[in-house]
Amino acid sequence: MKIDNKSFIDIESCEEIFSLESNEAEVTKISLEIEKTPGCRYTIEGGQIRWCTRIKNNSGIDLEDLTFRDVLASGTSYVTGSFMVNGSVATPTISGQTLTYHIDELEEDEEITICFKVHVN
Repeated sequence: MKIDNKSFIDIESCEEIFSLESNEAEVTKISLEIEKTPGCRYTIEGGQIRWCTRIKNNSGIDLEDLTFRDVLASGTSYVTGSFMVNGSVATPTISGQTLTYHIDELEEDEEITICFKVHVN
């Protein structure tokens, strides 16, 4: 969906009103389907949980420069080397309990799945 907008300036001069307008600016409303699921229903201390997030672009256009971000629950820690994008090993940026991963492009109707494991402390 496109959202268009213009700005106007009215100027009164010599008993006339002149109206000037800007260019038409356009913004596209995006639509992403995001679903996160655990790989198990139960765990114990010392166990692992595999988390997967499915992201689908329903925007009708290609999207660029997206950042996936996941804040790990307290009492868990990231399992090094477990991060995967569409089944291929990838490397997230880790800062404290937050994982981030840059997605260069997500094409129209494209779906990706990001999975990783955490250790239950």
